This record gives sequence, structure tokens and C-alpha cells, in this order.
Amino acid sequence: MADPSDGYQLKEKSKGKRQGGKKLLSNNFAQLMVFFNGLVLTLTAYFTLSVFVSDIVKESMERLPTEAQNYISDRFSNLQQSLYATGVLISVADGGMGKNYADVIITSPVKVHDFSQLMLIAKDQDKWASHELFKKSHVGVDTGTQKFAEHIATRVPSGYDQAYLVVDFKGITEYESDLGNMQRPVALVRPLPSGGDKVGGYLVGIVEIENLLMDWLDNQSGLVGLNVQYQDNFVSFPLYQYRTGDEKGNISVYSSNQFQVLFGSTPVFVSVEAAMTERESFIKNIPFLLLVFGSSLTLIGTLYVRNNQRQSSRLSVMNRTLAQKNFDLSVEVKERERLNKALKKAERENRAILDSVNDIIFETEAEGNILFLNHAWKDVTGMQPEECIGNPLFYYLHPQDQEEQKENFSLMIKGKKQAYRSFVRLSSREGSYRAVELGVSMIRHDENKNMRVVGTVTDVEERRRAEQALSEAERKYRTIIENIAGGIYQLSEEGVYLSANPAMAKILGYASPSDLLASVKDVNRKIYKDSRKRMRFLRDVEDFGDTQSIEIEVCKQDGSVIWVTESARAVYDDDGQLIFYEGSMSDITERKEVEMKLREAKVQSDLASRAKSEFLTNMSHELRTPLNAIIGFSEIIKNQAFGPVGGQEYLDYAQDIHDGGKKLLNVINEILDVSRIETGDRTLNEGVVDLKPLAQTCIDLMGPKIEANELIVMNSIPDSFPALIGEELAVKQMVMNLLSNAVKFTPVGGRVTISAEINSSGGIRLSITDTGVGLDEEEIEKVLSPFGQIENQHSKSSSGTGLGLTLVDALVKLHEGNLELFSQKGIGTTATLIFPPRRVSKRENIAGAQGDAMRHHAHYVHPSPKSEN
Repeated sequence: MADPSDGYQLKEKSKGKRQGGKKLLSNNFAQLMVFFNGLVLTLTAYFTLSVFVSDIVKESMERLPTEAQNYISDRFSNLQQSLYATGVLISVADGGMGKNYADVIITSPVKVHDFSQLMLIAKDQDKWASHELFKKSHVGVDTGTQKFAEHIATRVPSGYDQAYLVVDFKGITEYESDLGNMQRPVALVRPLPSGGDKVGGYLVGIVEIENLLMDWLDNQSGLVGLNVQYQDNFVSFPLYQYRTGDEKGNISVYSSNQFQVLFGSTPVFVSVEAAMTERESFIKNIPFLLLVFGSSLTLIGTLYVRNNQRQSSRLSVMNRTLAQKNFDLSVEVKERERLNKALKKAERENRAILDSVNDIIFETEAEGNILFLNHAWKDVTGMQPEECIGNPLFYYLHPQDQEEQKENFSLMIKGKKQAYRSFVRLSSREGSYRAVELGVSMIRHDENKNMRVVGTVTDVEERRRAEQALSEAERKYRTIIENIAGGIYQLSEEGVYLSANPAMAKILGYASPSDLLASVKDVNRKIYKDSRKRMRFLRDVEDFGDTQSIEIEVCKQDGSVIWVTESARAVYDDDGQLIFYEGSMSDITERKEVEMKLREAKVQSDLASRAKSEFLTNMSHELRTPLNAIIGFSEIIKNQAFGPVGGQEYLDYAQDIHDGGKKLLNVINEILDVSRIETGDRTLNEGVVDLKPLAQTCIDLMGPKIEANELIVMNSIPDSFPALIGEELAVKQMVMNLLSNAVKFTPVGGRVTISAEINSSGGIRLSITDTGVGLDEEEIEKVLSPFGQIENQHSKSSSGTGLGLTLVDALVKLHEGNLELFSQKGIGTTATLIFPPRRVSKRENIAGAQGDAMRHHAHYVHPSPKSEN
């Protein structure tokens, strides 16, 4: 049989040759690319740097002529200024000619040291003569002779008033300096006027250009030559020549520049020759060095790549040889691994399938010893399968089942019995037993011809418990249905009872459910008094889908009518078709009778209450007329309006009659107000009420009682507090009643505070807080009832009607508010009138009012709700 790897090997060899040829081309291309890229980069860098370096060298070489021009111009200008300053000194100096001027010049701050010689030329007896003022040079110029003075005077143009340069005067010639440079001293002449247009003399300065430029020449490393010359009528006079070693060929001239400067008022031509310094030469050679360096790197890189590619080629040949051998080995190893994986996969899959089965699968020897158990064994018994391998299967059965199962197992091994199943009890780790079904299904032989028995164990414990629970639930359900007080039924769509419990039959007056089912064939017409209302109810049940309830009259078997409450729902099949109605029914006849009696009693109570209120109103009106007469006549007697009364006792009696009549009139007014509110005759005359002035008015009205009890009463309502929308008279009456109670039940020296604030919902809380005797819960209930009063030492001293808080509560409810009482025995009481947000005016000021209320609110906060009358 041909090896399948041979073809693969031939393909690999052919593939290797193709890859080798491609790799050779790739290597040559890589070498070429490295060389080409390196060369391009090197040339690019060379030309770029050459342009940049050329600009730097050019800029550096242009610097020297510019610097020379600036320096020479400055030096010549300084000489002219020094000569001018010297002439001014001579003009203003005292003394005659000669030495006196020299002393003035030497001691002056004028810079004359730039001149080699300085002299004054003036006429002496119609002849020009020179007088030396300063000399430092060794130049052999006979400046003291009369010929020199006359020569200088004749060379300066007549009428010239500026410094003039004289270069060819007698007694001077071009000479070679100590440095070997040729130079010609020059004379800078400035006329000195003596008056009018006449020249009184000349100030002459001899200048050696080399000494003037020495400091600058010593610091110029790139300077090759410097020529200073004067040109007159196309005749050039060299004044100074400076040359370096270029005559010997050591230095080459790079650039030459010529410019013109003024020496005094005379133009002088200067030419500068410059050569590159070592630094500039080095900078100029940098591009060439870069070119050499880049070319070298390119060549080295190309050789390095070529060498690496050769080594890579040799290694690739070795790798291909090793790869072929590794391939042969890997083919064999992969085949073995594939077979091993397939075997393990089959084992895992088979094991997973066996473990996924809910029933226990086992395999035993012919003797009954366990060889295999799946994972279901642990789920049923709680024991690990590995722990039980090798133990007899019958060991785990109930002792009463072991002998029978051993016998059946033995008969099957001997071939005398076929596969069988039986119910046994299997032990668990906890020691309990579970009901299982043992099935021995087959006998097989392994590869060694050993007999093996295979079977299953099915856990039926849960099924047995479920059957018992279902039976118990059915029994309980039937017991509940049969003994429940309410009726339960199932009704067909045609109106026939399908089932009913005994309570249902009892409600409708039948002896038993069977009697009910047999007697009633059309429930909707025979049982229900209002059949149309019944049919509407059933339609609602079908339309809304959920349970519906109704109270309806039904007819019993004896013809009597009772009230029932019924709940029902529609039951549908999977196709949405109505199967039947099921519901419940309860007898509510007694409750209906009680409700009707209560409604009748309420009507009678409302009539009686209205009659009482009308009676009190009429009585109040009837009593007020005689009371007004009593109060009026008693006041006339008390005030002795018609003359003095005979005895003092009559005045006291008249005062008592007057006071008693006033109190009785107050009682009647309060009764009348309460009655009007109860009957609905009291209406509010609403307006905008400012609470702070209203509270202050109430305090002023209570002033005598407050002073008599020596109380401290504070009005803590902020000035900017929002106004209240309500009836001012009613609000004042409420505040007066609450303030009167606070004053009445507060001991001497106590404190009463009226405050207001905006609550969290935006409403107004108007509070009156006192430090009085306080009340407990029972007393609060009493004072809130009409005519309720508390007996104590304060109430005995000042009697009341007991209607104050009742009237306050009624009036605040007319304002859609509430009365709130907080009190604690021995500490005090807070009575609060709470008005809703819609009764608050100027809502934009509520935020400010809340802050003011928090700063000014001063009432005591009590821990428990209590009150007093």
C-alpha cells in the first residue's frame, strides 16, 4: 500500500525549489533596495547640507568687509571729531601761541593720542609757521619748518571750513612699517577762522593708518589684505597696504570687496581681501564628509544584508531538511493523537450520555459485585459511585428485599429467568430508604469472555410522594368545598349548573347539591329576580376577562327573595372557546337590612340635627331681644343716667345684671354662629387679611386681662409675611378665642406668643403658644366637644361656655383649613390655625417669609399633642 506522505513529500520538494528561486530574487532585490535607498539618502543629505553650508560660509565671509567698513568709518570720524574739539579748545584758550596750547590739549579729555603728531600753523609776520602741540610717533616728518606750514596752507582750498585730507605734502614719502606693510602718513587739516572769512590758522594732525587700525587688524583671522588709497585726478596715492602670507601661497583669497569712506571731508577708497578660516574651511568640507560617511554606511549595509541573506539561505536549507524529518514524525504522532482523542471523545460522550440519564445504570459481575455506576447513583443515594465499586449490589437493598433479589439474579444468570423488574427499597447515605424500581435487562460478555449483567434503577420515591400529596390535596379540597360557608358553582353557557357545593344548595333552599342540579335547568331565569341585570353581569364577565362581582336578588326554592353577593369568571379552552362560568355566592340579606336601617336612621338623625339647629337659631333670636333690653336698662341704672339711685346695693345689682346679660349674650351669639355654620347659612365675606396688624389688635383688646395677669405677650409675625385670603372678622374671632384661652389658663408671669410661618406645602400656620397649665389626652377630647369645659382653679375664676374651640374649628374649616392642638401637662399649649396654599396672597414673598418666620418664631415646641379650652 502506498504511503500517503510520499506525494506530500514530492509536493514539498517542488514547493521548496520554487520558494528557493523566489527567495534568491527576493534577496537580490533586497540588496539592491538597501544600496539604492542608502545612496539616495546620502546624496539628498549631501546636496541639502551643501546649500545650507554655502549660505553659512557666504554670510560669514560677507561679515568681514562690512565690519571693516564700519570700523574704518568710525575711526576716521573719531579723528575728525577729535580735531574739531581740539580746534574749539584752542579758540577758547587764553594765552599766546605755543606751549600754552599744548598744555591745554594734553590735559583736556579730547582724544588726541590717535594722531602721531598734532600742530598749529599760523602766520607770524606775514609768514606761515608751525607750532608742535603733541607728538608720539617716530615718523621723520619735519613739521616745524616754515616750508611745511606754507605747503599745508597752500594745499587747503581757500574758504574751506571743514577738515581736509592732505596726502602728498613735502617731507613725507611712502615707507615700510615695522610689520613690513607699506604705508603713507597723511595730514588731516582743519582751518581755524580768526574773524570774518579769513583763516587765522590751521590745525594739522599727522595720522599713521597702521597705528589707527592695529587693534582691529590683530583680531581678524580671515583678513588677507587691506588697501587704503586716495585718488585725485585719476592719480592714486596708496596710503596703507596690509598683506598676509598669501604672497607665499599659504592663503588663497576667497572674496574681495571695495568701498569708499570719508576721511575728514575727503573720500578714501578701501579694498578688503578675505580668506576662509579653519572653522569655515571645516564647515565647507562637512557635506563632503557626510557624502563619504553615507556612502560608506550604504556599502557596509549592503554587504551586511548580503551576508545575512547568505547565512539565511544556508539555514533555510538545513531547516527544510529538519522540517521534512519533523513532518514525517508529526504525521505519525498526529495520527496516534487523533485516534487517542477519538477514543477519549467517545468515552466522554458515552459517559456524558449515561450521566445525563435520571435512572441509575449499573453493571455487575456474575457474582453481583458492582463494576460500573453512572452519576445518577449519587443523586439518588448521596454516595459517590467510586465508593461503591466492587461492593455487592444487594448490599444496598433493604434487608427484607435482599433474599428475593438474589434469587431472581441467580435464576437469570443460569438462564432460567428473563429480564425482570421489581419494586425494592434502596438505602441512602443518611440511612433512610427510598422506593425504587430495579430492572435487570441484559447479560453480556466482555473481551475476556467474562459474564457481565447490566440493569437500571429508577427512583419512584418522588412519584410515590406526589401521588400521596395529590390524593391528600384532593381530599382536602373536597372537604373545603363541601364545608365552606359560601356557595361555589360551575355553570354552563346555557345556564345549567355543572357542579355546586352544599353551601350553594343551602343558600338557594335546596336539600343537597344533587337536588339543586336536578331541579334547576335555566339558572338565569329561574334563580335571579332581575334576569336582565344577570345577563348584563355575564356579558361583563366575558368582556373584561377577570373576576367580576355583583350584588343581586335571587329566588329561593320556596319562592322567598334574598340578597346575595356573587363573584364569577369565565373559563376558556386553549382555542379561546368558552367552557363554563365558575363563581361563588354569599347570602348578604341581613347586611342589606342593616344598611337600610342605618340609612333610615341617618336621615332621621340629619332631620333631628337640622331641627335642633333651627331651634337653637330661633331661640337665640328670641333671647337676644329681651337680653338687649336687660343690658340696656341695667347700663342706664348702673350709669345713673336719670339721676342718682337710692342705695349702693342697687348699683351693684345693676352691675351684676349688666355683666350677666353680656355673658349670656356672648353665649347666645356663639350658639347662633355654630348653628348657622352647621346649617350652612354662614358664608364668608372674603378679602385680604394682614395677619400682623390683626394679631396686634387682638392683643390690644385683651390688654386689661393681660395686665391683670402680668403676662408677657409677643407678636412674632414678620412684617413681610404674606397676607391671608379670608374673612377678617372670622379670623379675628378665631384669634381672639384662642388668645383668650391662652391668657385665661396661663399663670401670672407667664408668656404667650403669636407667630406665623409658611409650611412645606406653601400654606400658612398661625400659632398661639402659651406656658399655661396644659392638658392631657382625655381633657383634649373634652374641650374639643361642644360645651366641653375643664374644671381647675383658672376655669373657676373665669367661667366660659365651652363653645370657643368648637366655633374656632368650624370657622377654620369654612376657610378650608384645620385646627391643630399640641399640649403637655404642666408645660403649655400651642394652638395652630392651618390654612391651605390657595389662601396665601403674594406668593412671590413666601421664600422671604419662611426665612423671617424662622428668625422671629418664638413659641415653645412640645413633644406630645395636647390642648385646652
